[in-house]
Amino acid sequence: MLLMFVYFFLSSLIHALPPPIPRSFGSEDESPKPEKLKIKEVYKVLPLDDVPTRVDADVFLTNETAVRFGYSFGRPIEPLVEMKLTKAPLLGKLVKEVPALLHWGLLVSDEPPNNSTLTPEGTTVPPPSTGTVFELRPNITEGLVYLDVKNWETYRHTYHGRPKKVKFHGPLNHTDAELIDIGRAYIREIGQRGFNIYYSNCQIFTSWYVRALWPDTTVPKRADQAMGKFLWWFKDWKNTANHLYNKIKGALGFSNNGVPLDSDAAFKDAGGLLSDDGNEEELEKLLRELGKDAVWTPWQSVDE
Repeated sequence: MLLMFVYFFLSSLIHALPPPIPRSFGSEDESPKPEKLKIKEVYKVLPLDDVPTRVDADVFLTNETAVRFGYSFGRPIEPLVEMKLTKAPLLGKLVKEVPALLHWGLLVSDEPPNNSTLTPEGTTVPPPSTGTVFELRPNITEGLVYLDVKNWETYRHTYHGRPKKVKFHGPLNHTDAELIDIGRAYIREIGQRGFNIYYSNCQIFTSWYVRALWPDTTVPKRADQAMGKFLWWFKDWKNTANHLYNKIKGALGFSNNGVPLDSDAAFKDAGGLLSDDGNEEELEKLLRELGKDAVWTPWQSVDE
């Protein structure tokens, strides 16, 4: 119970502090944008190819089908590392090592774990030396979320470099184009909800991504899972009241058809999301209402 409240306290601090990522997507203006809510509507009709995606210049993408190996990783969130309270041994260990308090990402590499194809899935292992990172990056000012694709060799956290341990999930034979499409599908799903440090974040994005690629794998507990469903009580008090009402009905022997409080975080099958082509006509209408030709510059396809 004490650890649960520590999670809640630290996550509240993350929410209150400046985020560790750029606040603008190609803009120096950090003032809040009134059209942020309309951006959620944009994501609902956004074609997959137009989902905001940034690929670093040193990333090599290939459309060749070959067996590679997948990992997930967590790294400290910079505002917490910067806080003086992390000098306390317990808090310092929590914010630097506990998965529920870390930023999560997906790593795909040609290198098998421990240089062996016999390593069991779900094992925590030293990271490979090369690979490609796929992670969610939010734009707090514009209300955007986008897929960030990075080179693992040059992936560096400000304070600690690359993580020293990663979780191995298994082999895969997806091309980079396929991996980017899956990532975009989940970015679009997060975008239409709006990024939220508690309920719609990098941990939920990465857990969906990993489950889509390895359905039977073990994923570390997210912050909301580590706290049970306590964190979801505060998302919508009406839903919380309905949830408690249905719990009481169930305890009294009546049928309980209530929706779980954390249903928003339930796994989303990538197949259905990938088949959504968006709505170009509605997108153009929304962009006109926003007074823009485009909200971002679409990323070029991997074929170019």
